[in-house]
Amino acid sequence: MLHMGDQSADEYFSKIDSLVTLLSDLGSDVSEDEVVTYAINGLSDKYGSLAQIIAHRDPFPYLATMRSMVSTEEMRLWSKSLIQPTNMNASAPQVLLAASNIPRGGDNHNTRNRDDRKPNTSTEEPADLNWNMDTAASSHLNYSISNLSTIFNSCMYPSVRVGDGKSISVTNTGHSTLRTPHRTLHLNNVLITPNIVKNLIAVRQFVRDNKCTIEFDEFDFSVKDFLTRQILLRCDSTGDLYPVTSP
Repeated sequence: MLHMGDQSADEYFSKIDSLVTLLSDLGSDVSEDEVVTYAINGLSDKYGSLAQIIAHRDPFPYLATMRSMVSTEEMRLWSKSLIQPTNMNASAPQVLLAASNIPRGGDNHNTRNRDDRKPNTSTEEPADLNWNMDTAASSHLNYSISNLSTIFNSCMYPSVRVGDGKSISVTNTGHSTLRTPHRTLHLNNVLITPNIVKNLIAVRQFVRDNKCTIEFDEFDFSVKDFLTRQILLRCDSTGDLYPVTSP
């Protein structure tokens, strides 16, 4: 039995994913419900209340949904531990967002490329409603709750800090999805920031949550299944960014 212990949520679920892959390679396929039940039973005691909620959800959640719920609770508990009873006016935690878009060029490049450009922020409504891939953002950002499939009316982070040190407010959090002909891709823990101009997908979080890779070149980008290498989504790009367009 795998126990979470002092591991982070990311470490714990990564080991579960590895175990499922190993069993599959050995010809012992397990159902999604069985994997979720196994994951619930291995959670640390501090997630006891959440484990009960997950276990009694109807319909039974997918493993990706459970992972998102545990990660959110992990962040909430971490934030709570930072608040000192003797100083209730201490500054609230902030998300550090070093957002920069992938540089365009003639050479192929992968998700490890970085540049130092900062995201545009404004009080105006974004002219571009598309999601845009961003290799350096630490969180998904969107300007409107209308783009979410699941909405939470509160957020542990009151603001996000962009690369130049400027803070912009966060009003809500939630989840969204990108539907493709092959499978649905998940955007977990989206931060709603009305002052952002471009809706950003944090590439590192996206590939981790969806078990996929993203390949960029001068003309487009492709999202591929990590194991099968099947192309799940391909989007053209003719400007400075890599927008997500309808498949």
